[in-house]
Amino acid sequence: KRSTGWGHYTGGSKRVINRVAASWTRPNLGATRVLAHSRSHVLLRDLMAIGDIAVLLFAALLASWLRFDAILPPDHLLLPTFATPLFYLAAMMVLRGYITLDPQTLQMGLLRVIAALSIAFAVLLAIAYFSKISDELSRLWTAYFALAGLVSIITLRLCSFGILRALGKQDIFRPTIAIIGSLPTPHI
Repeated sequence: KRSTGWGHYTGGSKRVINRVAASWTRPNLGATRVLAHSRSHVLLRDLMAIGDIAVLLFAALLASWLRFDAILPPDHLLLPTFATPLFYLAAMMVLRGYITLDPQTLQMGLLRVIAALSIAFAVLLAIAYFSKISDELSRLWTAYFALAGLVSIITLRLCSFGILRALGKQDIFRPTIAIIGSLPTPHI
């Protein structure tokens, strides 16, 4: 396709996209613009982030049920219940965890999920320690919450990726990048 002056490139990070765009804008190739990231990609990544927060809240309820035999966590655990998913979301944004999702190869960013959950719970425990409320934070509840959170996020990703693959929409997370331009006429 390069010989006709029209190029099509799929996949890759912004760094790769910028390198490809820079190589296509050299004088001998004459590319004019780069198109990337449709609204459906952004929408589905946002839905995955909302799903992660929802299953983390569900994991807190499950941890409360396992630890206290009650569905809702006690009053002193409400702040950690709602703060931890926000810490997780911030960590996933910093680690670029939602950009690297690929249902076609089942690349669900397992190491980034584990790192983001570790960061979220480390921040939670650090805040609890420095604000001197660590005595009120149940260690068993925190362990159940972390384990249930990890299992529920992995289950959510496997189920959603399986549904996307079954519907034939597995390429929806991969940004389509089209580099449009024309080759200059050769000088003979």
